[in-house]
Amino acid sequence: FRNVIRRRAKKEPVQYIIGSTEFMSLPFNVNPSVVIPRPETELLVESVINISKEKWKDKGVINFLDIGTGSGNIAVSIAKYVDNSRVYAIDISDDILKIAEENAGINGVAEKITFKNLSIFDAGQSEFTGINVIVSNPPYISLKDFQGLSDEIKLFEPGVGLHNGADGLSFFKVICEKSKYWLTPDGMLFMEMGEGQSKDVFDIVKSSGFC
Repeated sequence: FRNVIRRRAKKEPVQYIIGSTEFMSLPFNVNPSVVIPRPETELLVESVINISKEKWKDKGVINFLDIGTGSGNIAVSIAKYVDNSRVYAIDISDDILKIAEENAGINGVAEKITFKNLSIFDAGQSEFTGINVIVSNPPYISLKDFQGLSDEIKLFEPGVGLHNGADGLSFFKVICEKSKYWLTPDGMLFMEMGEGQSKDVFDIVKSSGFC
């Protein structure tokens, strides 16, 4: 108990200390290799789930792609709450994917999710096909804004999952560019963004040919 108090006193997040958190009313294991799921992202996931279920309510299988899956919170939640879902989830290291795979097993959806070690920057035009929904909570915090975050985030959470070392927009650009090749004609793209980024992201999405 004293050791736990010492760790918390050094600003280590509670979720890392106990090794777990909750997202969309589901349990998730977490460790310092993955960003801690946040309540705001539940708004993104709820939108994906509700709109997809309505748009393709009579479709046999809805194909989802989660870019930068992290702990798997988005992919697992979609697989859990959309009965006719098939989810593909990518991230850049085996350590990250190991946690995501654990969480898929914990929540009983491992058979519905395919995990792949892949960077969106390295993915080819033919990497995926027939995807109905692409969703991503990318590293969108600018390096400048990252320096002003709390110690809990700055000192303990993986920077690679939070910022891109620059203005925070590079992931939006590459996701939009690659998504054009992977989505079905009636497919949809969902992305979480930071406060104050909406105009820049809108311009990126529009210039990429989305409506």
